[in-house]
Amino acid sequence: MARYGIRFVALGYLLIILVAPLGMMIWRTLEDWDLAWSAITDPNTIDAFKLTLLVTAIAVPVNTVFGIVCGLAIVRKRFPGRGLVNAFVDLPLALSPVIVGLSIVLLAISFGLLLSIGAIRHYTTRHDRD
Repeated sequence: MARYGIRFVALGYLLIILVAPLGMMIWRTLEDWDLAWSAITDPNTIDAFKLTLLVTAIAVPVNTVFGIVCGLAIVRKRFPGRGLVNAFVDLPLALSPVIVGLSIVLLAISFGLLLSIGAIRHYTTRHDRD
Protein backbone atom coordinates (compact mmCIF):
# COMPACT_ATOMS: atom_id res chain seq x y z
CA MET A 1 0.00 0.00 0.00
CA ALA A 2 2.91 2.35 0.67
CA ARG A 3 4.08 1.78 -2.85
CA TYR A 4 0.82 3.18 -4.22
CA GLY A 5 0.93 6.08 -1.77
CA ILE A 6 4.28 7.20 -3.09
CA ARG A 7 2.98 6.93 -6.65
CA PHE A 8 -0.11 8.99 -5.84
CA VAL A 9 2.01 11.65 -4.13
CA ALA A 10 4.40 11.80 -7.09
CA LEU A 11 1.59 11.94 -9.66
CA GLY A 12 -0.27 14.53 -7.58
CA TYR A 13 2.84 16.69 -7.40
CA LEU A 14 3.34 16.35 -11.15
CA LEU A 15 -0.31 17.22 -11.73
CA ILE A 16 0.03 20.36 -9.60
CA ILE A 17 3.17 21.42 -11.42
CA LEU A 18 1.52 20.95 -14.82
CA VAL A 19 -2.05 22.07 -14.12
CA ALA A 20 -1.45 25.02 -11.78
CA PRO A 21 0.36 27.22 -14.33
CA LEU A 22 -2.16 26.32 -17.02
CA GLY A 23 -5.06 27.09 -14.69
CA MET A 24 -3.51 30.39 -13.68
CA MET A 25 -3.01 31.36 -17.31
CA ILE A 26 -6.63 30.55 -18.17
CA TRP A 27 -7.94 32.35 -15.08
CA ARG A 28 -5.90 35.49 -15.80
CA THR A 29 -7.00 35.43 -19.44
CA LEU A 30 -10.67 35.15 -18.56
CA GLU A 31 -10.46 38.08 -16.13
CA ASP A 32 -10.56 40.50 -19.05
CA TRP A 33 -12.07 38.64 -21.99
CA ASP A 34 -12.31 41.73 -24.22
CA LEU A 35 -8.60 42.45 -23.89
CA ALA A 36 -7.74 38.79 -24.53
CA TRP A 37 -9.99 38.66 -27.61
CA SER A 38 -8.54 41.88 -28.98
CA ALA A 39 -5.03 40.47 -28.50
CA ILE A 40 -5.95 37.25 -30.29
CA THR A 41 -7.63 39.04 -33.21
CA ASP A 42 -4.86 41.63 -33.58
CA PRO A 43 -3.42 41.55 -37.12
CA ASN A 44 0.10 41.01 -35.76
CA THR A 45 -1.09 37.98 -33.80
CA ILE A 46 -2.85 36.52 -36.81
CA ASP A 47 0.28 37.05 -38.91
CA ALA A 48 2.32 35.32 -36.19
CA PHE A 49 -0.09 32.36 -36.21
CA LYS A 50 0.14 32.12 -40.00
CA LEU A 51 3.93 32.26 -39.90
CA THR A 52 4.02 29.61 -37.18
CA LEU A 53 1.82 27.29 -39.22
CA LEU A 54 3.92 27.85 -42.34
CA VAL A 55 7.20 27.16 -40.56
CA THR A 56 5.68 24.09 -38.90
CA ALA A 57 4.41 22.79 -42.24
CA ILE A 58 7.94 23.08 -43.63
CA ALA A 59 9.95 21.99 -40.58
CA VAL A 60 8.06 18.82 -39.67
CA PRO A 61 8.51 17.02 -43.02
CA VAL A 62 12.13 18.18 -43.32
CA ASN A 63 12.91 16.99 -39.78
CA THR A 64 11.12 13.69 -40.42
CA VAL A 65 13.13 12.93 -43.55
CA PHE A 66 16.37 14.14 -41.95
CA GLY A 67 15.73 12.04 -38.84
CA ILE A 68 14.96 8.87 -40.77
CA VAL A 69 17.98 9.26 -43.05
CA CYS A 70 20.33 10.02 -40.15
CA GLY A 71 18.94 7.17 -38.06
CA LEU A 72 19.35 4.66 -40.87
CA ALA A 73 22.83 5.93 -41.71
CA ILE A 74 24.03 5.83 -38.10
CA VAL A 75 22.67 2.35 -37.40
CA ARG A 76 23.35 0.56 -40.69
CA LYS A 77 26.46 2.15 -42.17
CA ARG A 78 30.06 2.73 -41.13
CA PHE A 79 31.38 6.01 -42.49
CA PRO A 80 33.92 8.66 -41.51
CA GLY A 81 32.36 11.17 -39.14
CA ARG A 82 29.70 8.76 -37.91
CA GLY A 83 30.42 9.68 -34.29
CA LEU A 84 30.17 13.37 -35.09
CA VAL A 85 26.79 12.88 -36.79
CA ASN A 86 25.60 10.81 -33.84
CA ALA A 87 26.73 13.50 -31.39
CA PHE A 88 25.06 16.19 -33.50
CA VAL A 89 21.78 14.25 -33.46
CA ASP A 90 21.96 13.49 -29.72
CA LEU A 91 23.04 16.98 -28.66
CA PRO A 92 19.54 18.51 -28.34
CA LEU A 93 18.48 15.61 -26.14
CA ALA A 94 21.47 15.92 -23.85
CA LEU A 95 21.75 19.69 -23.69
CA SER A 96 18.97 21.56 -21.97
CA PRO A 97 17.43 24.47 -23.91
CA VAL A 98 17.73 26.53 -20.73
CA ILE A 99 21.50 26.10 -20.76
CA VAL A 100 21.66 27.05 -24.43
CA GLY A 101 19.51 30.14 -23.78
CA LEU A 102 21.69 31.16 -20.86
CA SER A 103 24.80 30.70 -22.98
CA ILE A 104 23.34 32.89 -25.73
CA VAL A 105 22.42 35.60 -23.22
CA LEU A 106 25.88 35.49 -21.66
CA LEU A 107 27.46 35.67 -25.09
CA ALA A 108 25.20 38.60 -26.02
CA ILE A 109 26.12 40.40 -22.79
CA SER A 110 29.80 39.99 -23.51
CA PHE A 111 29.34 41.60 -26.93
CA GLY A 112 26.88 44.24 -25.75
CA LEU A 113 24.02 42.83 -27.81
CA LEU A 114 21.67 42.59 -24.84
CA LEU A 115 21.38 46.35 -24.70
CA SER A 116 20.34 46.49 -28.33
CA ILE A 117 17.82 43.68 -27.79
CA GLY A 118 16.42 45.60 -24.82
CA ALA A 119 16.16 48.75 -26.90
CA ILE A 120 14.33 46.90 -29.67
CA ARG A 121 11.93 45.41 -27.14
CA HIS A 122 11.39 48.81 -25.56
CA TYR A 123 10.51 50.50 -28.82
CA THR A 124 8.37 47.66 -30.16
CA THR A 125 6.33 47.13 -26.98
CA ARG A 126 3.04 48.95 -26.82
CA HIS A 127 2.84 51.16 -23.72
CA ASP A 128 -0.73 52.37 -24.21
CA ARG A 129 -2.25 49.66 -21.98
CA ASP A 130 -1.38 51.41 -18.70
